[in-house]
Amino acid sequence: MCSRYSRTKGQVKVGKTKVAIKAPPQAIIRPTDKASVIRKGSGGLEVADLRWGLIPSWAKDPKIGVQCINARAETISEKPSFREAFQKRRCLVSADGFWEWETIGKKKDPVEVYPTRWGRVLHGWTLGELDG
Repeated sequence: MCSRYSRTKGQVKVGKTKVAIKAPPQAIIRPTDKASVIRKGSGGLEVADLRWGLIPSWAKDPKIGVQCINARAETISEKPSFREAFQKRRCLVSADGFWEWETIGKKKDPVEVYPTRWGRVLHGWTLGELDG
């Protein structure tokens, strides 16, 4: 499970639209950190600084947001934790690398991964998918 990612670029291309992210680059973004994301606003695409983690509407404790950071594409529309957010509150997360953990013996070391083409990772994503 990828629980850390990086964003080093200040401009992101979404379809034919270029979106400027004014926040400084972030080398390591962890769950509960604020990060710049792109979402549809009333005037088109907008950049918003949001906290990474989902607090389901039924949750009594906001700390559950640390646990709700990843969803499986196969079940995201069915799971109570993610269902409503998936249908109504989508955004694009600008990332150019992610961190995985490599275990050597008893020691875990973080390793940054830079995909050569994000299209392989985000297969088939389009701006229309922000419509929900």
